[in-house]
Amino acid sequence: MASESNSFAKRDRLLEIEVAVRKWWEDEDVFRAESRDHLPKPGEKFFSTFPFPYMNGYLHIGHAFSLSKVDFASAYHRLRGANVLLPFGFHCTGMPIKASADKLSREILQFGDPPVFPAQDNLAPQVHEEGSDTPALTGQFKGKKSKVAAKSGGQVYQWQIMRSFGLTDSEIARFRDPDEWLYYFPPLAVEDLKAYGLGCDWRRSFVTTDVNPFFDAFVRWQMRKLKALGKIVKDCRYTIFSPLDRQPCADHDRATGEGVQPQEYTLIKMEVVKPFPLKLSPLEGKRVFLAAATLRPETMYGQTNAWVLPDGKYGAYEISETDVFILTERSALNRAYQNFSKNPKKPSCLVELTGYDLIGLPLKSPLSVNEIIYALPMSTILTNKGTRIPWDNERFLVESLSDSSLYMAYYTVAHIFHDGDMYKGSKSLIRPQQMNDEVWEYLFCDGPYPKSTDIPSAVLSKMKQEFDYCSNGWKKNLAAESSLRTGPPSTYADKVFENDINIAIRLTEKAYKECLFREALKNGVYDLQAARDEYRNSCGSDENMNHDLILNFMDVQTRLIEPICPQFAEYVWRKLLKKEGSVVTAGWPTSNEPDLVLKSANKYLQDSIVLLRKLLGSKKAAKKEIIAELKEILQKDGQAENIYMPFVKFKKKEAISIGIQALNLRLPFGEIEVLKSNMDLIKRQLGLEEVEVYSASDPDDVSKAGPHASLLKKNPPSPGNPTAIFVTSTSVPPPI
Repeated sequence: MASESNSFAKRDRLLEIEVAVRKWWEDEDVFRAESRDHLPKPGEKFFSTFPFPYMNGYLHIGHAFSLSKVDFASAYHRLRGANVLLPFGFHCTGMPIKASADKLSREILQFGDPPVFPAQDNLAPQVHEEGSDTPALTGQFKGKKSKVAAKSGGQVYQWQIMRSFGLTDSEIARFRDPDEWLYYFPPLAVEDLKAYGLGCDWRRSFVTTDVNPFFDAFVRWQMRKLKALGKIVKDCRYTIFSPLDRQPCADHDRATGEGVQPQEYTLIKMEVVKPFPLKLSPLEGKRVFLAAATLRPETMYGQTNAWVLPDGKYGAYEISETDVFILTERSALNRAYQNFSKNPKKPSCLVELTGYDLIGLPLKSPLSVNEIIYALPMSTILTNKGTRIPWDNERFLVESLSDSSLYMAYYTVAHIFHDGDMYKGSKSLIRPQQMNDEVWEYLFCDGPYPKSTDIPSAVLSKMKQEFDYCSNGWKKNLAAESSLRTGPPSTYADKVFENDINIAIRLTEKAYKECLFREALKNGVYDLQAARDEYRNSCGSDENMNHDLILNFMDVQTRLIEPICPQFAEYVWRKLLKKEGSVVTAGWPTSNEPDLVLKSANKYLQDSIVLLRKLLGSKKAAKKEIIAELKEILQKDGQAENIYMPFVKFKKKEAISIGIQALNLRLPFGEIEVLKSNMDLIKRQLGLEEVEVYSASDPDDVSKAGPHASLLKKNPPSPGNPTAIFVTSTSVPPPI
């Protein structure tokens, strides 16, 4: 019998509890998320996603660590009453699965089934150790492991990697079929995540690739739409390519070498001078060139000779009907895959050569100072360097990470397609063929209702509702009268924002007239955006914002920026504001006379909040200490200008802005009225429970502060500069 210290009874009991609770959750469907028939109010819903993992192996502790943050946040918002959606999908697109399956096939072909591998003493991959004498090549990847390598566990053969997963030999053989990976690992991942306790709506789970025809249709629509918008083109690009797998090998696909990019070399053509030596006699009638790769093509101007590796292997490869290049096999293969060969992707070698055959060969180098140069031996040449092999994009292939950019939107409707079947959606009322571009456009881009579809209207409306509810559709929230106040501006914040809009119109108009376009951009875009942000902050929540005022802001700013950003302004005008006609001919926005007193009052309010926040966060020095320190500074510098000149400059700027009233000795507004009108804003900004405003010049008000009134002597208020007494007692309110 095991001793108590070695007993797993407590652990086993915890596991039993986990199993029981998991069954409760599944029976009650507690993590099921459904949309509602209205756009969510702030805090009503919480939609979180996790980057879906690649399914060429089991999930590991790193997945759990990262996922836990999403799970914790979702659980918190669920407790706060939010409608929480946490889905989870599985990424299977790309080269790693296909490459691993092909590798298994080759190992079985070479070593049998089950394979008998040779001794591995000399098979360990060579790793460049940090601090070794061998310098790393330029651009060489220096990380220890990629994600693919991390799953290999240091094993050399794919069969050994699969054994490390706990698979039997008979099971491993099935993984020669790439589809086996898709049907084996995702269900195990689901079980692991359920055992972990993930609060997931499993109805929405899916795998990528065309084994899921719904997601395949979604990605095809995405690519066609991007192509129609001119965002993607069909063309050739340089990338790392695996001739063995006949696949592009993107950064995330490689076991080693993450970060390595194609290296551009320049080939220098040096024509072989006739008559040809005997070894090159089969090339008579053609132009033959030595093609040397270099990173420094400018050095050809001082070229004196060409170097060849004496025991290196070279070949004479057909480039065209008339031209032949003498290259290494590696270089010829690179050129063939770049379509610089008579037969694309299949270099044609006419004569096999060694470096010894080329030594002493007379050459013409067009820009050399010498008419004839010669090929000379050099034993340190590296023939395995050069441009990596590029890949010609096939029409039908979507790069393996490009299908991972919009899948969050797919989650919102995935449960209608799959309902627990992450592959073909056997329970779905919709067929994959019905999900054409017109339907996707309606669901995700506010397109017209697809008249040609035979999808039941109730199902289509449900899908549309799911996406609109879960997505952060700010323009829908903005335009929804049910979530914003309507009517004329009524609150202090409304009036300030309306006044800021009027000021922006006037200042932007003035700047355009004077051809001060940078100033126009500042007034019409940045200052007006700042005014909008201040308005939102002053309102505290979207519900307190005025619907008509927000739409007026969008209308005005769209017109103000039209001369500088006409395309963007036109898009906002037609697509977001749903306006008729063109913004180009919409006319300049009208404005009321700006209220400069209100502008000054609001500046006083914002400056006061900043001042009070500083007082709240730090203890002010006594008045006598400040005066003593000030006298010391003045005595040292002997220049009072350092004190009063900034104030003079400020008043000068203010006078230019608002006129002669800037020099008034009395403020043009009532400080107490401004502060009392915005006590909710002050409380929210400073995190106070209660705020009361008093006049320091009124003895009755001062007496209400009781013994705390003596604190005013440390920080006495002055016109335009209020002060505050912060207290923790609930019996005495904190006066300002």
